[in-house]
Amino acid sequence: MYIFVRTDLSASQCAVQSCHAAIEAANHFDFDSLEDHPYVVILSARDERRLHRVRKYLVGEGIKHVHFYESDLDDQLTALATEPIQGDRRQLFRKYQLLKNGNGGE
Repeated sequence: MYIFVRTDLSASQCAVQSCHAAIEAANHFDFDSLEDHPYVVILSARDERRLHRVRKYLVGEGIKHVHFYESDLDDQLTALATEPIQGDRRQLFRKYQLLKNGNGGE
């Protein structure tokens, strides 16, 4: 699973929002059918606008995903998580940066 989180949030908010997205994904996708433990990779998006661009990319690539809107932040999109991604499809995420030091990755 790939999780995208906004880096214009504090480091603690990045952690919380990525966890929210992971919980949504665990509730939505079938992880029990996987042979191995799923990968979890946390990637960065600079702000809400960029996170919406990531959503558009995922839709275009046919990647199922869930999103998390934070009610404490005026229902802003703060994070999203993909379905479990395996094999060659993982290459689709190479253009994105890993979350670094809690935030500021992109």
